[in-house]
Amino acid sequence: MPLSISIPHRGTWSLAYGSRSDLLLLQAALDDWADRLSPTGRGVVSYIFRGGALWVLTGAVLALLQEGRLQPEHAVPPQMACDLDGVARSMKPPPRPYQLGAVKALLEAPFRRGIINVPTGGGKTYIAALLVAAAPGDWLY
Repeated sequence: MPLSISIPHRGTWSLAYGSRSDLLLLQAALDDWADRLSPTGRGVVSYIFRGGALWVLTGAVLALLQEGRLQPEHAVPPQMACDLDGVARSMKPPPRPYQLGAVKALLEAPFRRGIINVPTGGGKTYIAALLVAAAPGDWLY
């Protein structure tokens, strides 16, 4: 069974499952990551074994993805319903093309994470409102 990590829509812990050797490699990568974070060199807890499963801090998974130590095909992002076109038609005033493009880019980004980089007066608050309305969930803005 190949390594797979289920990232929850909400919650601190992600569930990792796969072959024993894959889980041991993930565990070693997490230990290395935690050791680099700790000022004392003793590491921090980034995973636990519970009920025969490996539970991993979601932030640690995302850090390993960013570092390239995990590949995106290993992680299963949460599935969220999205009705961007319907929401855009209902908003008054309608979103500008670049605002709609920014929201589409965020929704298509890995794990729906990104930074909105729009100049002053470009409608960042409007983009955030459109994003939250199109794909309900937990957003940091």
